[in-house]
Amino acid sequence: MAIETIYKTVRVNDEYSCGDIGISVEEWLSLLNQPKADQYINSLLCFLREPNRLATCTTVAKNNGESASHYIGKINNFAKWVKNTLGRFQILGTDGSETFWLIPMKRGYAKKHGFEWQLRDELVEALRTILMKRLMSAYANSEWLNDSGEIYKWELLANTSGKSVLDIVRATKGQNIIDNERVDGVFKSLLTDKASDLQRCVSHLLDESKPLANRIADYKVGMRGICPSEWSQCANDERTAAALLTCHEPAKYTFYKDEVYQLICQYFGFDAQKPGHKYVHFLEIINLFAEKYGKKVQELMQEQIKDFETKPDNLAIQTLFWYMRNKLRQDSLANRQTTYWMAGFTLDNEDRKENFYEEGNWMGVGTNAINKEIQSVCVGDIIMLKSTYTKGADHKTSAIKISAVGRVISKATKGTKFYEVGVEWISTKEKEFTQFEGAYRQTIHRVTDELFINYAKEQLNMSTASKYQQYINLLKESKNLVLTGAPGTGKTFMAQAIAEDMGAEMKFVQFHPSYDYTDFVEGLRPVDNGNGQMGFERKDGVFKEFCKSAIKNIVDSEKSVENLTKELSWQDKLEQFVEDAMENEKKFQTVNGSEFSIADIKGHTIVVHNEQNEKTTDVTVNADEILDLLTHEVELKIVRDIRNHYGRKFGTQPDSYAFVIVKEIRAMNTKVSVTTVDKVEKKPFILIIDEINRGEASKIFGELFYAIDPGYRGKTNVLVQTQYQNLVPESDVFAKGFYVPENVYILATMNDIDRSVESMDFAMRRRFTWQEVTPADTLDMLDSLSCSTEAKDTMTRLNQVIADTDGLGTAYMIGPSYFLKLKENGGNFDKLWKMNIEPLLKEYLRGFRKASETLERFKTAYYKKEKMTTDTSDLFNEEN
Repeated sequence: MAIETIYKTVRVNDEYSCGDIGISVEEWLSLLNQPKADQYINSLLCFLREPNRLATCTTVAKNNGESASHYIGKINNFAKWVKNTLGRFQILGTDGSETFWLIPMKRGYAKKHGFEWQLRDELVEALRTILMKRLMSAYANSEWLNDSGEIYKWELLANTSGKSVLDIVRATKGQNIIDNERVDGVFKSLLTDKASDLQRCVSHLLDESKPLANRIADYKVGMRGICPSEWSQCANDERTAAALLTCHEPAKYTFYKDEVYQLICQYFGFDAQKPGHKYVHFLEIINLFAEKYGKKVQELMQEQIKDFETKPDNLAIQTLFWYMRNKLRQDSLANRQTTYWMAGFTLDNEDRKENFYEEGNWMGVGTNAINKEIQSVCVGDIIMLKSTYTKGADHKTSAIKISAVGRVISKATKGTKFYEVGVEWISTKEKEFTQFEGAYRQTIHRVTDELFINYAKEQLNMSTASKYQQYINLLKESKNLVLTGAPGTGKTFMAQAIAEDMGAEMKFVQFHPSYDYTDFVEGLRPVDNGNGQMGFERKDGVFKEFCKSAIKNIVDSEKSVENLTKELSWQDKLEQFVEDAMENEKKFQTVNGSEFSIADIKGHTIVVHNEQNEKTTDVTVNADEILDLLTHEVELKIVRDIRNHYGRKFGTQPDSYAFVIVKEIRAMNTKVSVTTVDKVEKKPFILIIDEINRGEASKIFGELFYAIDPGYRGKTNVLVQTQYQNLVPESDVFAKGFYVPENVYILATMNDIDRSVESMDFAMRRRFTWQEVTPADTLDMLDSLSCSTEAKDTMTRLNQVIADTDGLGTAYMIGPSYFLKLKENGGNFDKLWKMNIEPLLKEYLRGFRKASETLERFKTAYYKKEKMTTDTSDLFNEEN
């Protein structure tokens, strides 16, 4: 076949091109659909997924795990094959010899590190078409919507059609279309206190007279303006704006999540935009695909959405991408080599963690060497936010705190000041490490230490624990949650997992008949006065002490890094003072000449010993107050200055000792250390009460029924006077009365069949949300068994018969915890029946007229011997 056209390569500066060579999108598609092209497509996709579809073979090789020569060979052979298949043109290089790279590439750039090549636009579009058809094919062969829970989006549009602005805001509550954890509370507060301001902000967002990017920017500023300045979240992110826009006008807008946007960009080779412009770009992509494939995708889901009146094509495409997000991720990262990174989170001396989480990114800048490292971060890499500091005696122990683990979803782009990397933050749980190799003090580091790599992998694997999200949402909403259900359903395990998933401080207590108010709230406890006599002193119980820790977390979270650093340094100096005073048995004198010594330090109190004290020789001094006086450099000329600083009407005996201790510490010769710390993050505190029904609620909670009411969380103007209020020292945080801080949650467990359930106080019951946990809800606990399938089938069969038995029912079903014993007994089902299941069932059947027949039915179900009948109408003996 004769060559019809010859194209000559032109070089302008360092750019090489030959112009349009006449291959249309349709022709590229025809070529790519031929079996011969299969061997080349993956290499072409590697170029497609580089920023601006532009890269050297070395860069592609580094990012995808093959050698540069591999890609040179693949692209060169592909170009030759295209040229020979079409047989109608030839491209000559600048030296007159035949060249091939400008067939798939529209231009090349000569660089010091090699040639950068950019894919032709028509080939890019053809590759995206191939990818979309692959995605739709996989989608057509999957079970979607009902199993994935995506149907709620379609229901939401039906429920918000024609609704007012504020009704649309209310409708987003608890829906996964927004970041409910960060947004629900904001909307709830604004709907109560600033409804008109909220309506104005949202109405401006919905006003079509302005460009969308401008409206999103104005919405961000407007919401920030109507929210209190101390709020870190203001429901002004692009995801929230998208939800409001979509509910208002679904034909034009659709729901948005940054994770999906970044995956789409990576999969199809679009360049992700910066915050504020992401949603606009996302809509452009969605609408592009909706125009071409919207109707075809709707045909795939017709059975599930046929009853909905509103069926926008853009939502169909958005649903496709959301449901197939794992395939988007897997296919685009299939050949990528994972590198682990550690990166800081302080920019311009400001902690930016929350900004990173909210915007789905990481930002940084440094020396040329550091900037090159940032630019080498690839999609699919793992990034850990870190801070470094020293601790321990003389601060010789190096420590690293990992604050978050995330997966990189877009390469670094250069902004006006910082590089920005797109990140899907998977875990924001904090963990400290003190035993590790190397130093990680720079802005960003490659991680080679297996300690950190294994931790990151662990967090990534644990991300599947989102199965508890419904319980987390309930707990956050109600503040007090009881997990009820049959024995062995894993309620206690689940409670601990929920607390861990929330990144909470956790305290575990178990109620029992002897547990009382003095254990839980406060009471008088015996103490040895040191002279052979016993006395009594008021002691905080578990719950009150837990609430104090939660309040301290809130207070510390509001402190600047500077104050926290100073406080920690003074804390070290205080400890040195106490240690020296005790070891050397030093004596000190109060202003009035009374001699005392330091006897001990217990948590937040210093025990002072004074033989001349007539009432008691031991007095406790609040160590937190001493630290406060030191940190804030409060001037102390007389003891009364302490009382005045805290606004107390009367001075206290501990003030006399605190005055001297502060003076002594300030006079110490040792310098204040220069330890640095991170800003304290406000976190949830979860008290887990196991078997809450086994304790007598009124005896344990006393007057706290009022305090734990969700409506009074954090209200310091509504305080409860406890039974020992008159003994609470004035320096105590609860001196004027008790309250439960807003970051405290109560998560309890209870077995439905326990006879003590009915005796629970109604006042107690109505202050909790009750959520049943069935064996089916925790069936995946058995996934770790080698005989997992058989164990699940056996449990399901047995529970079906138990549930259908009169006098028992679902409350008596057997949970997976019993079947986990198969791991201990080597998978012996006979042993499990005889030692664990049968004795429990016999206990259940005590009082049944035909107990042996019923037990035989259970055994038949357990061993799957024959078809079971569930007619048990005459088995229960009411006289017993």
